[in-house]
Amino acid sequence: MNPKNGGHKTLIFARAVLCVALLLFALFVIWQGMLYRGADSPEELVRTYLQALHTRDEPRIQRLVLSGYDPKKEISKRISQFEGVAPNRVSATFITNQIAPYLVDVDLAIPRNTEIGATQIITDRLTLQSNGGRWYLVLGVYRGSE
Repeated sequence: MNPKNGGHKTLIFARAVLCVALLLFALFVIWQGMLYRGADSPEELVRTYLQALHTRDEPRIQRLVLSGYDPKKEISKRISQFEGVAPNRVSATFITNQIAPYLVDVDLAIPRNTEIGATQIITDRLTLQSNGGRWYLVLGVYRGSE
């Protein structure tokens, strides 16, 4: 057996192992990205959305939005609208759709203090959609499926 040939086989084997490891890592990253999109329930989606608004976490909100929508302008508008409001101060009313059970509307009531010290309630409606067992925000401009 030629020692040079044995070294060459070891190098080929090491490269093959490295390629398989990189492929498995890439699949894991893709799977994790899919796992952290949307939410398991409408309630969890709204809770996560309100927390992300409170922390101004635009990337997290984008991961909650149904694929095919461009939510950037809407997210900026909503972050400004909710600024300074703790998520536990926002009330949410869930409205199920009897005709299309994969859609849920959520009315949010946001208390804001006015300049004269009174409390004003601002309302906002979200539409949620179930897709593949996960719930997503329908937010922004529809650009088509990705």
